[in-house]
Formats: sequence, structure tokens, C-alpha cells
Amino acid sequence: MNPQNFWAVVNKTAAGGHWLWQGEITECGFGKLNYDGWVHLAHDIAWLITRGVVPDGFQVFHSCAIARCVNPEHLWIGTSEEAENDGVRKARVKRKTGRPRIWANDAEKSRAYRLRKKCESQQIGPKRP
Repeated sequence: MNPQNFWAVVNKTAAGGHWLWQGEITECGFGKLNYDGWVHLAHDIAWLITRGVVPDGFQVFHSCAIARCVNPEHLWIGTSEEAENDGVRKARVKRKTGRPRIWANDAEKSRAYRLRKKCESQQIGPKRP
């Protein structure tokens, strides 16, 4: 991946210091790009270019909660459990064992469930052995 090509698709002048991906977006709002025959999340590539390889068992997360942001200063690596704890601490998410959400109607619940499952199952990047 040529870093110049990657950063050419980023708007570094957005408010709040966010560097917003201007290329393709997943249905879940994350930047995505095709590279070497695989679809990768833009924030993962930003981390790779600026910080190196993500260790096994870790993922790249946003500290700013802006899915399209690729500013390396707004990214961190951790486990899924650490990300959930961070989200709970910042009141972005409820614990998986917490009280179930109240839906306005069955259609809203079904739509949200389908989108969540689709986002969780997206084939992003090569599978690790």
C-alpha cells in the first residue's frame, strides 16, 4: 500500500481533528478499501501505515467514535473486552449482560438486528491462521 495514495483519500481538515475517509464506506459507516484482493477497514490501514502491524488478538478501535476517522491519534489497539469497557465508561454502549433495549416496534428491532449481524459478519481483511 502506497501511503501517499491512502492519505490522498483523507480529509484532514474536519472539525475536532478528525481525518475523515472520503472513499468507500461500509454499511456500518467505516471507511473501506480494496487492497491486494481483500477489503480492509480504512482505520486498520491508517494504523498499519503509521504504527505498524496489529498484534494477534488485538483490533484497532476509535477513541473518538467517528467511524470514518483515520487520524492515528484517535485510534488505539485493544481486545474486544477492552473496547466494550471503554464504550461503557464513555456511555456509548451498555454491557452485553445489561438490561435489554426497548424497541419502538418489531420492525425497528428486526432492522437493527439485521444490520448488527451484517456488520459483525462482514468479511473484512484476510483471516488470520
